[in-house]
Amino acid sequence: MIALRRIGYFACEHCNNPSITFPDEINDAAQLHCAGCGAEIGSWYQFKERTSQIVLSEIQRGETSLARASSDISIESLKRQLR
Repeated sequence: MIALRRIGYFACEHCNNPSITFPDEINDAAQLHCAGCGAEIGSWYQFKERTSQIVLSEIQRGETSLARASSDISIESLKRQLR
C-alpha cells in the first residue's frame, strides 16, 4: 500500500487502531474492518480512493515528492490528477 508519515490518516474512528483486516477475496466492493475492534471501515474501493487523495494532498503540500509517492495507483495517474 503506502507508507505515510501520519498513520492517523488511517486510524479507526472507534478505537484509533491503524490496522485493517482484509477479507479473503479482494474486490472493489469488499468490506474492510478494523483489526482492533472489528468496526467496518468501508469498501476496498473507498479505501483506495482515500489513499489516493492523501497521497495527492501530501504531494501538493510538499510533504512527499511524486518520485517517492507510493500507492496502488500508477505514478502516471497521480501526475494526471495533479494537473
